[in-house]
Amino acid sequence: MFENITFGFYAILPILLMMTLGYLFRRTSFLKKEFFIGCDKLVFYVALPLLLFEQMMEAEFQTVWDEDLLLFVTVAIVVAFIGILLLGPALIANKVDRGAFCQGSVRSNYSIIGLPMANNLFGAAGYQTAALIMPFLIPLYNALAVLILTVNAPGEKKNFLVVTLKVLKGIVINPLILSMALGAAVKYFTLPVPDTAMKIVGYCANLTLPLALMSLGATFEFSRLKGKILTAFSASVIKTILLPAIAVTVGVYMGFRNLSLGMIFIVFAGPTSVSSYS
Repeated sequence: MFENITFGFYAILPILLMMTLGYLFRRTSFLKKEFFIGCDKLVFYVALPLLLFEQMMEAEFQTVWDEDLLLFVTVAIVVAFIGILLLGPALIANKVDRGAFCQGSVRSNYSIIGLPMANNLFGAAGYQTAALIMPFLIPLYNALAVLILTVNAPGEKKNFLVVTLKVLKGIVINPLILSMALGAAVKYFTLPVPDTAMKIVGYCANLTLPLALMSLGATFEFSRLKGKILTAFSASVIKTILLPAIAVTVGVYMGFRNLSLGMIFIVFAGPTSVSSYS
């Protein structure tokens, strides 16, 4: 038992330390806000897409592909979103806070937190499995976010069709999805890629996690919790304790073990992206 706790702690510790570095760099003005804004843009449009492209090219699909895991995760996320959507009005009266609460309780910052956790816990196999899940999670999270934000929009309701079309457009041109599709195509058709190009891809890909984690830490502004501590705490408890506990328990009952069970935990225990609250 103690060994498992220690193993989990050391898997998460590097992530927390990198986020802490980002927070300290920002708070001490060693690095300015504009630097981290630039880092976010670099990670989303360049580094992370190239990392996923590289992973898709190296993935052994026959080894890491698990349709049962994918189906379980998809259904469980939909059920969790619907559950929190129905529960939200009973817990949070203000619609603006309710939308943030619902997203904070369910949505995961999977690309930034989930990928390094999978790598730290399960190595290359975990990393590739996590990467293969991502093309399904991104559109699913975005589509369900439309439902949450539309239902909880203050005042006049947002046009559901307009918002949906906007989100669908965002999914189609999402650089993460496009890069993974390109990587899968290169892998499937065994298209040649020059060694020099792959070295550049590797250099850029290696920027992803340190820049992303430091930028995530730099966004923490505890002063914004004033008057909303209970809402934030409730969402955090649901997201990091209650929801993963239920998902893992059901997963065990459904027969998932080892890597697959770990991936269920990673998907449901990861904290929500800061951008989800905007």
